[in-house]
Amino acid sequence: LYFFPSRYGTRLSTRGFKSAWQRAMNAYEAAGFERFWEHDIRGKAGSDASSTARAQELLGHDSPATTARHYRRAVATVRPLK
Repeated sequence: LYFFPSRYGTRLSTRGFKSAWQRAMNAYEAAGFERFWEHDIRGKAGSDASSTARAQELLGHDSPATTARHYRRAVATVRPLK
């Protein structure tokens, strides 16, 4: 099973995937949403995971430090100037 299968149920070629992605993004944008890239999905999955351990598992990192450094950022606090 493939996430983006060809019309015959086989794996898409690189060019076929790019075409399918562009068609999907054009339809998504036409529906009033903001366009995004496929690599944004990975970052979103890591950021929204329930814990660093779960994000590490989803992303396939060997070290939890890598996951924490790149995907599990703390909420920024803003200090007023005065």
